[in-house]
Amino acid sequence: MTEGLSLPDVVEEIMKAVVQIKTPGGQGTGFFIRDDGLVITNKHVVGNDVFVKVRTKEGLEYDGQVCKGDSTTDYAFLFTNAPCKKILSFADSESVRVAETVVAIGHPYGYDFTVSEGIVSAIERHEVVPGLNSVGFLQLDAGINPGNSGGPLIRKSGEVLGMITMTLLDEVMTWAAILHARQPCVAAEVSTRLRKPIAVGEPLRVEVKDGKIEAKEPEGLIGCVSVPIARWMLSIPYS
Repeated sequence: MTEGLSLPDVVEEIMKAVVQIKTPGGQGTGFFIRDDGLVITNKHVVGNDVFVKVRTKEGLEYDGQVCKGDSTTDYAFLFTNAPCKKILSFADSESVRVAETVVAIGHPYGYDFTVSEGIVSAIERHEVVPGLNSVGFLQLDAGINPGNSGGPLIRKSGEVLGMITMTLLDEVMTWAAILHARQPCVAAEVSTRLRKPIAVGEPLRVEVKDGKIEAKEPEGLIGCVSVPIARWMLSIPYS
């Protein structure tokens, strides 16, 4: 709960849910949306990689496996065996107001767990990114750089308004994809629970069944499912 907390206290609490995602080609940000190890990030953060590393605020690295992604929304979901100490909740996107104070948390240029404050400059921008016309964006004036992508944009109460998606490097202009629990691709995953939570350090075996992400109990296997299966998972569209 963040009700009644100061902004520094809210940010300190929110950081428990934020992770750094490392791939062979770079790094970005993500955050827990389910207590069984499910993290949301941008598709362009993970690209076509299946296996990633997840680093927590404590500086510890864990395994992650991308299990669902869609370039048309730039959303991706991955499972990790990192400990989930907090999940973030989504605000009602219709309640956001122009000039509202917002905070972004991420890892710009690898400087981990950096906080930027700004305001909402405009609401429901569309056609900001070619190919992402199905996603509405919030325009921000917060200082954002490569590495912030996939990180949460929160209001002072601690609720998530969006996910940092892109910025113009030479301009103070940033866009966050609007996130809310009514979006089909988000709602389907937030409402799903695994039969068995992933234990910290437990080998990951993840699959998509009937359009929902599930984890399987280890069967003496070390690591994740095979790459061909995992790459097939990436091609499954959102319902």
